[in-house]
Amino acid sequence: MAASPARKSAATKVRRREGQTGRKAGAGASAKAPAAGKGGQGGRRRHARAARDYIEVAAFYIAERRGFVPGDPMADWLEAQAEIDRAIANGQLGQR
Repeated sequence: MAASPARKSAATKVRRREGQTGRKAGAGASAKAPAAGKGGQGGRRRHARAARDYIEVAAFYIAERRGFVPGDPMADWLEAQAEIDRAIANGQLGQR
């Protein structure tokens, strides 16, 4: 199904929502450095958590787009994940 020009992707709404709150990705996260010997795993977990949060919000917008008519939540999640992955790859979402 082709997207109409007026239809905004869920990733676009996530970016707009992030901008409206004035918070950057990872804002509010602990400023502590990863513990010695962990190999920087704290940063990777923080990025994974941020990506999951983006996907969760995008999946909500996908369900909203179809009017919250019962559907397949897994399909919504996978569509949202693909949109967020594309947005991150294109540098449209702040994954630092």
